[in-house]
Amino acid sequence: MSGVLLDRWDGREVVTLQMAWGVPALEAYSSIGSTNDRARALAEEGGDAWATVVADEQTKGRGRRGTTWISEPGAGLWMSVLLDGGLTPTTVPLEVGLACAEAIEEVVEGIDIGIKWPNDLLVEDGKVGGVLCEAAGRRIVAGIGINVAGAPDSSAVVDAGGLPPRSLQVMAGNKLSRSDLAEALVRRLRWRFGEAKTLGHGLDAAT
Repeated sequence: MSGVLLDRWDGREVVTLQMAWGVPALEAYSSIGSTNDRARALAEEGGDAWATVVADEQTKGRGRRGTTWISEPGAGLWMSVLLDGGLTPTTVPLEVGLACAEAIEEVVEGIDIGIKWPNDLLVEDGKVGGVLCEAAGRRIVAGIGINVAGAPDSSAVVDAGGLPPRSLQVMAGNKLSRSDLAEALVRRLRWRFGEAKTLGHGLDAAT
């Protein structure tokens, strides 16, 4: 079930963010089960490509193979974007991961983001985020989780065999804007997938 829609997110009017990001629809929630689940519902309702869902908190966030993705209130960028389903699903996670890395490096000066295929965003000896892409009818849902202001308790993650979580804000040494990061991310996604279509890369042979 979806939470209550917000008029403001990250200190700014949602309608202003929607225009700044150039997306056809933007839904923002204080708390939601999963942004990917809500984006999937939008796709099933005929939602346009680039429709976007963000939330301060996810109560049922997930990673690959159904693992739990810890999405604490206000601690990160929890976001899902609808992409054109004509793109080859196997190439999408890498392109989304590269867009995430580029957006983070644009917003956080001096940081170097690595990618562990297929979905981990790495920095130094830890993990700052991840990507989960899922087919949704004529669309692909690109789910993105990035630790901005905080990171989950590291002991639980490491004990489960994962990489220790890291926070971008701690590494940057100053407060970061989730909305600025989201805007940079949408811009990078548009560039990457726009280029893929123009050059014929990442497209299904039947399209």
